[in-house]
Amino acid sequence: MDGRPAFACVLMRLPPPPTPEVVDRDDRLADLAHRWLREPSVGLDTEFIRERTFFPRLGLIQVADSSGCYLVDMVAVGDSSPLAAVVRSPAVTKVFHSPGEDLEIFQHAFGFAPENLFDCQVAAMLCGLGGSLGYVHLVSSLFEVELAKGAQRSNWLRRPLSEEQVQYAGLDVAYLLPAHEQLRARLVELERESWAEEEFGRLLVASVARLDPEWSYGRLRRPGMSRRQLAALRALCEWREARARGRDLPRGFVLKDETLIDLARRLPRSGQDLASVKGLGPRQARRYGPTLLDLVRGAATLPESELPERLDRSAGRSSSDLAEGLRELVARVAGDLDLPAEALVPRRTLEVWAARSLERGAWVWPGEIEGWRRSVLEPEVERAGLLESLRSGGRGRRSNRGRGRRAGATVPATGVGVRDAMRRVDAQGHTIDDLYGLFSETAPPAVVVPDDVVPEPQCSLLAHENHMTVTLEAYHGGAVDVVVLNRVRSDRYYARKILLRRNVESGGEAPPPGAGVVQFGIMLFDLRFASEEARLEILSESAPLGHILIRQRQLRRISTHSLLEIEPDAEMRHHFGLPAPRHGHETTVFGRLATIFCDDQPAVELLEVLPPGPTATAGSSGGSAT
Repeated sequence: MDGRPAFACVLMRLPPPPTPEVVDRDDRLADLAHRWLREPSVGLDTEFIRERTFFPRLGLIQVADSSGCYLVDMVAVGDSSPLAAVVRSPAVTKVFHSPGEDLEIFQHAFGFAPENLFDCQVAAMLCGLGGSLGYVHLVSSLFEVELAKGAQRSNWLRRPLSEEQVQYAGLDVAYLLPAHEQLRARLVELERESWAEEEFGRLLVASVARLDPEWSYGRLRRPGMSRRQLAALRALCEWREARARGRDLPRGFVLKDETLIDLARRLPRSGQDLASVKGLGPRQARRYGPTLLDLVRGAATLPESELPERLDRSAGRSSSDLAEGLRELVARVAGDLDLPAEALVPRRTLEVWAARSLERGAWVWPGEIEGWRRSVLEPEVERAGLLESLRSGGRGRRSNRGRGRRAGATVPATGVGVRDAMRRVDAQGHTIDDLYGLFSETAPPAVVVPDDVVPEPQCSLLAHENHMTVTLEAYHGGAVDVVVLNRVRSDRYYARKILLRRNVESGGEAPPPGAGVVQFGIMLFDLRFASEEARLEILSESAPLGHILIRQRQLRRISTHSLLEIEPDAEMRHHFGLPAPRHGHETTVFGRLATIFCDDQPAVELLEVLPPGPTATAGSSGGSAT
């Protein structure tokens, strides 16, 4: 196995890039494109607006070559075919950074995706610089240049462009070619060029797949849905896709994802049934109700031979044990390769891999981990003997068997434990043991479980990509506050153990244990990736994290890594108001491990645990926040 250290790069000192040229005449574009066809590589990026339309409205295509940066004004240019020829030429390497949306835009604008592409973000991951590395941080890491983000949310269709927009758009491509040079050299040194080419091919396949009208159905179908429910979901997705494309509206402007899923699960038969569908307001019910009911009835009358196949479900706890064993193996292999575990095998792929393999009694390799991933994993998987252990009656390993202790005073702010934990997170993704270890505590026993093992309402409250704060507030129909139980701080990192709690009327008395507590959690913040305002508010401990990031307009996305079934320790039982365990009557709770990315950087590692049983208040709205 390739265990060499990743990316010991030598910082390059680059001169300031020249002022970008705005190209708004057809003859100038034709001249430049003729030159670009003779270049070995060009950097590409796009600026567009898509907030209120299905199809992106393209404002600029930025091009960097060996001489400078050029902003092709797609609003002013009449004939863009010379640029299209460059994009299509297999002789010119097109260098991007995280081009998912860019590839879709080129498909829409030119009818094809770029040939011969290089993604600096993927290359950086394979070189050991970390997963989902943002362009700003890549440039900072390689060249010690700090880029501003001021014009990121500009109106790229308004003319004339401001000076700030011109500078921002030029800088977005100015460092792509030098980055390409460094990253390509390191890939060669690590003998991972073929890995990169495979990943670039996957990007192109995914960009084409997103144009398929069935893409939404594939994204929304859920384990546990019957074949009839899946048929209804497929019909509903096809209808929404056609309407959104025909009216050039975002899919969510027609109906939200959660509404389609709930319609398919409920299979309503009448207008009265529609009233209880999640996210379907009275106006939408009047407007779309007859059509939605017709689509559901159509799915109900399909012959069995035309029904879609169900998704793989887990084979119960044994599958969960195998998934946990695989997760630990993948984390170890990823750490040896200096790669993020989630990039090696995504969580959902891992769960399907475990379920299928246990069902067949032999390893079944999903398509998502064929190629270079299988080449590095297969020897370790065979050596570990995980399937053989389960077949012989062995149990999968829980992450630990210890019991926790109550948090006391604030841990001294040496930061050593925090740094060690984040170092493991950078290499392989965090575990419940890592997060409890920040406070020198032993985590309660926990096992990774698939979605369909988690009961409702906990499953809906955990299996999503939203802030837990707003999800719980929507579910309970009211605001929640944060209570900080413990914290530890270093210069770069800040960790805290918290409760989220609803306001509870207690007649002036202290509320009993468990009253109003809707979540127990541990959070580890990398303070570099929050704005100064967000950082100060986080450290003030005055508000839940979700509120702060939303209020500070911090760019973010949330990735759930795994769902956990946990045997609560004494501290967790105290805060949830649970009785002491009795032999044969151990209460378990469910939670998730997740990461919040700010500007595409892993900024917050999370453990979020919910109390057992129905946790909604009377009259709660149900469901997750969007």
